[in-house]
Parts: sequence; structure tokens; C-alpha cells
Amino acid sequence: MTHVSKKILPKDATESLTKEFTTFLALVQGKNTHTVFETFFTKSEQEMFIKRFAVILLLASGLSNYKIAQTLQMSESTVAVFSLKYEAGMYKTLLSIVKKEKFDVPKFLNVIELLLSAGLPPRTKDRWKSVFPKK
Repeated sequence: MTHVSKKILPKDATESLTKEFTTFLALVQGKNTHTVFETFFTKSEQEMFIKRFAVILLLASGLSNYKIAQTLQMSESTVAVFSLKYEAGMYKTLLSIVKKEKFDVPKFLNVIELLLSAGLPPRTKDRWKSVFPKK
């Protein structure tokens, strides 16, 4: 679990700092992106962001909350929160970027599977076949 300070910054300062930080992130490209990600976020925070991204991609592919929770080893209630936000259209911009940039979703999910299985081989040959049928 991530640690968040109980000392809260004023709202206008938080908004201004968020804008500046996201501007900085937009400038980061190539190999530097990985370095920035590892520099700013702890291992648990990195895993949290990766799993959140995976949840959104799996929701977009039509998987059930239960199957997503089981696959990513998350609670169903956490996935349900993401599902409600997905249904409300909160991730449209993110998903349009994924589509526009031709992000390799199956490759990303295969890496997730490898990480979650602690380096063991996949449980089945085509685990993601139901999610991404061949065209």
C-alpha cells in the first residue's frame, strides 16, 4: 500500500503542481520514460499503475469483473470500481490513445501473465485467446 501524507496541500497548489508534473511527463520520451517511471514510483506503486492499466484494457475487451479480478489477483470490489468508471466513459481518452498509437495489448497482457505467474510458464497455451481472438 502506498503512503500518503496526512498534510494536504492547498487545492490550487495541487492543481498547479499536477499540471507542471504532467507537462514534464509529456516531455519524457524513449528510454527516459522507463527511468522516470522507476525513479518516481516505488515497486508497489508501479505494480498498482500497471494493474490499473490492465484492468481498463480487459474491461474494454469485454471480460467480466470476476475474470479480471482472478487474472490480475485483485479484489472484485476494486475491479467493480474501475468497471463503473469505464461504463461512465472515464477511460475513453486513454483507450483512444491505446488504439491510435497501436499499442500491442496482447503483448502487454502476456507480460502481465508472466509477472503474475512468477516466471512460470502460462497455465494454458492460448490463455488470452478468448480475449483477443485471431482475425
